[in-house]
Amino acid sequence: SQLLDPVRRLRWLDVAAHVGVMLGVGLLAYWSVGLALRRPSERVTEAPVGDAAVWRPLRLLAWLVLLLLPIVVFVAAIFAAAAAVQPSALVRSVMLPLLQGFVLAGVTIAVARVLFAPGNGAIRLVPLGDEAADYAFRAVRRIARTAIYGYCVLEAAQRLGMPWALHGFLLHLLFLIVLGMAIAVVVRHRRPVAEAIASLGDERRSRALRSLPWRSLAKVWHLLAIV
Repeated sequence: SQLLDPVRRLRWLDVAAHVGVMLGVGLLAYWSVGLALRRPSERVTEAPVGDAAVWRPLRLLAWLVLLLLPIVVFVAAIFAAAAAVQPSALVRSVMLPLLQGFVLAGVTIAVARVLFAPGNGAIRLVPLGDEAADYAFRAVRRIARTAIYGYCVLEAAQRLGMPWALHGFLLHLLFLIVLGMAIAVVVRHRRPVAEAIASLGDERRSRALRSLPWRSLAKVWHLLAIV
């Protein structure tokens, strides 16, 4: 009935046009700044020199700032575009969750990139090999994008008139998919993580650490993680 309503279709087109203009301006600014900062980011992530204990945190902090700058510019461009087009209350209501989703996903992915440093073990915080770090970053990015973008798009659609029943069904379906993605990550890394947990009970560990039931935990950690 909503699709056959000409007034509602006209409203949808108006919202889509205004949201499209604002997102277009924001994404253009985001990509432009990201392209301009690509070379500085590469310099920051080069192998540290001197005292690694001093340089690594500084390099990671500088890298995180460079990764977040395009997001800040994106938000500023969105507000500038909104001031120019003077969107209606409905357009602002629809645009808000989309803006929040882009910012939240961007920050999450930026933090994951700095944490796992795919392809750059010299400044990596997490003690992982290059292959494991690359997979971990891609898994976080994939799950974050699916969950955050999916949720925010559904919120925008609900504000645009999506029926509550359909919104609730799609929301449950979305997080069922996210759950499946997370379980796939756990299952894929079941054995190496179990070996790492079991190693905590080795003789070279402290007596207090060895007294804990690491080997038993290693056998069931994946079940606990899935639950």
